[in-house]
Amino acid sequence: MVVLLVLVWMVTPATSLANAPHNDTRDDSVEQVVMYHLESEAIPRSIQYLSWTPVRRLDNGHYKVTVRFRVKNRYKRSVLKKQIVIMDEGGAILKVMDCR
Repeated sequence: MVVLLVLVWMVTPATSLANAPHNDTRDDSVEQVVMYHLESEAIPRSIQYLSWTPVRRLDNGHYKVTVRFRVKNRYKRSVLKKQIVIMDEGGAILKVMDCR
């Protein structure tokens, strides 16, 4: 039983990253971007998502989404961020551009 649970746990993240990027039907979030923020932000538990644009497929086959969120930086100050995120067809993040 434990082996089965470990196998499911190991396969689930890989499977989710293999899907084409798309907005969640409940809150418009994009799973791959949320996972990226959890790994890259200084205080990830402080993230509050404010808005997501629909994921759009670009002419070059990549995908683009814009996200606005509030997060605490490494100095524990709350900052507002807006990012354009470019992903490939498997959901891997290729580029993150901070907007002002």
